[in-house]
Amino acid sequence: MRYLTDGTHLYEIAAQRTVQNFGLLRGMIRYVIIRDCVSEATATIDELQLAALSEIR
Repeated sequence: MRYLTDGTHLYEIAAQRTVQNFGLLRGMIRYVIIRDCVSEATATIDELQLAALSEIR
């Protein structure tokens, strides 16, 4: 399991999903589903929001 924090909350990565964009450049879009360890709430975030979180080792 990978655990992440924003300085206040503790999250774990529940799932990762990659989808293909069928636009002109045909890029890939990656979504990460995180779960709050205390409240069990889930959220879907993209790579930019994921980069704002710090990994706990």
